[in-house]
Amino acid sequence: MKQLGYQLRIVPSVFVRHVCGASFATVPSIETRKKVRRSDRALVRRMRAYYGERDLPSSQELFGCDIFAEALATAPEAQKTYMPV
Repeated sequence: MKQLGYQLRIVPSVFVRHVCGASFATVPSIETRKKVRRSDRALVRRMRAYYGERDLPSSQELFGCDIFAEALATAPEAQKTYMPV
């Protein structure tokens, strides 16, 4: 990409929706589940850092859907066990 003149940019405020799992269609399902759990833990950590421990908004409030509802619902439990990303 660099050779073609492109630059890598990171935009922390962007949400990428993976419609029907198309982004992971060629990845074995067990690997997909591991990656999703890892991503969910990272999201919860970032949200705690931004909103605080007790003031996490719901997935519906944030994204208008329940995509991260399970990850956010288990946030207090995840806090007890540190799982590095």
